[in-house]
Amino acid sequence: MKNLILFENYTVDTIKLKDVPDHKFEDGWGFVENIINTGFLAYNSGGQKDLGAGDVLNLNMMDKLEEIYKVDPAIVMRLQANYINKARKVTKEDFKDLDQVIIVNHNLDSVTIIKKKKKQDGETR
Repeated sequence: MKNLILFENYTVDTIKLKDVPDHKFEDGWGFVENIINTGFLAYNSGGQKDLGAGDVLNLNMMDKLEEIYKVDPAIVMRLQANYINKARKVTKEDFKDLDQVIIVNHNLDSVTIIKKKKKQDGETR
């Protein structure tokens, strides 16, 4: 099931990792930020193929994650600072046990945020 949360002209998709289209991983670059247990993937939404990590994401737009999508500023700063040095080809498998996965297109006007549900008191996995 897909829940859409609208912020002005922006949409945040809240879905399961298995539902993210494979082409976003094939056309994108990402990394796992272990300190904050977060995966980050930037993908090309313009139809061009074989772009490098620096061409897939407009780092100047990363503030949108904080301003529009309400991602913790410390997380945004860490992702922005580490993207160029850590970005590599990733798969869904790389992101499967993380607390949070953030998937963005080039200008961050399409953002998918996947958060692991926290266990309720008395709940077992």
